[in-house]
Amino acid sequence: MIAPSTQTDPIDKLLTKIMIEAEQELLPIKYASFFQRTIARLVDMGFITGLAIGTGYLAFNFIRQNTPDEAAYIIDGLKQALPAFGIMLWVTLYSPLMESTGGTIGKRIMGIKMANDDAENKSPRFLTCAARAWVYLVFIMLLVIPAIASCIFVLFNDKNMTFHDKMFNMVCVNYRK
Repeated sequence: MIAPSTQTDPIDKLLTKIMIEAEQELLPIKYASFFQRTIARLVDMGFITGLAIGTGYLAFNFIRQNTPDEAAYIIDGLKQALPAFGIMLWVTLYSPLMESTGGTIGKRIMGIKMANDDAENKSPRFLTCAARAWVYLVFIMLLVIPAIASCIFVLFNDKNMTFHDKMFNMVCVNYRK
């Protein structure tokens, strides 16, 4: 007579895993709250600000070493452009690249991510994320009021979507169960 095995069958493990995933798909989608999105945005703003300032100071040191005579004049001009550099870094690289690969640093910390509204688990395409970031930049450039209104719209929407989310059919979902 053969003694029963103490190890679990690999097929049973696989079936259990499939059943758990199927049950999770039936659970209602939990959208990110206003608080989660705000904290994520603040973390991202801090990261980009630090990155822009760090890059600026590296450039300032390079300029001081290579053009000591005109360094003060050049650096004064660059200091005025530093906020614009940070915004452009956010819009052209950080937001589109990070959102299309699973979420920005702030969103990852908060356990949320952007997804297509029609397929909540599918990450959006890079170009869609880039267009969304540019639209938000336009909102910011229009005297900040549309950007604030867009973010407050989250409180009055059943899927917690901002205007720029709605324009590109995207939702912000919790991925931690």
